[in-house]
Amino acid sequence: MTEVDFQDMPINRFPNYSRSLVINGNLLINGGFDEENRVTLPFFFFYDRLNKNISRLSDMLYGHSAHSIIYVPPHYVIVVSGSGTVKCEKFDMENNTWSELPDINITRQNATLFYYNKQYLYAFGGAYWDDTKKTFVYVESVERLDLGFGTVEGSDHWEQIITFKLGNVNLKKSVLSVLSYSANQILLVGGSISYNTYSDEVLLFDFDKNEFSIKDGMVLPKKTCFPNKIFLHSGNKSYQMDNDGFVHEFDFLTDKFTIIKENTVLKSTR
Repeated sequence: MTEVDFQDMPINRFPNYSRSLVINGNLLINGGFDEENRVTLPFFFFYDRLNKNISRLSDMLYGHSAHSIIYVPPHYVIVVSGSGTVKCEKFDMENNTWSELPDINITRQNATLFYYNKQYLYAFGGAYWDDTKKTFVYVESVERLDLGFGTVEGSDHWEQIITFKLGNVNLKKSVLSVLSYSANQILLVGGSISYNTYSDEVLLFDFDKNEFSIKDGMVLPKKTCFPNKIFLHSGNKSYQMDNDGFVHEFDFLTDKFTIIKENTVLKSTR
């Protein structure tokens, strides 16, 4: 545990609904919601794990909270949507500058992003607040943005993908975690299906077929969601921490999820 010194920063702690990435062992954090002033924040911070100091990078063009963030090698960070906004933007790590990307078609809080084939950025799931119904609406559609490749320019709009379901598949989920499964397939894991209600399903998405299916015999040890969207790989296994602080392991050799570390504090209060 390390206490971060926010001296000379515009905030004194990491705000709620901010999002983070780990790149080369260092932590990048942006956005969030200012509870006191009721505004989304554009701030972007870099925490150096060796020197244990925090610095402020260039602010985003827009405030984002409950948004989605992804690292696109070699030097881009992309922010997509969030609470009450369709705005998307890209950060150039070499120049410390933000530039606009096309607006996404549907507002998506807690959508799951995946960068595919070194060209396409996919957005799965998420939710938005419907003020007339006074409830969250969970998004089923999939969108894709062509980021370009080499000298080829990217697209000027997000494309809504026509997808197919094999069996009884529920796509209306938020806070899904994603796991690269093969060259053209990913696993979409767990997620929220309504307020404080979670799933233990594991969905398989095939990019070649644009097809969703339920992975037979593969379920999570508990119904949960994963605020940090991407599993971390190590050899034949991948790891992720869920919303309750339990560490999940996926073994590619056995095709099985297990909990390898429980949140003992949480268990003792239940």
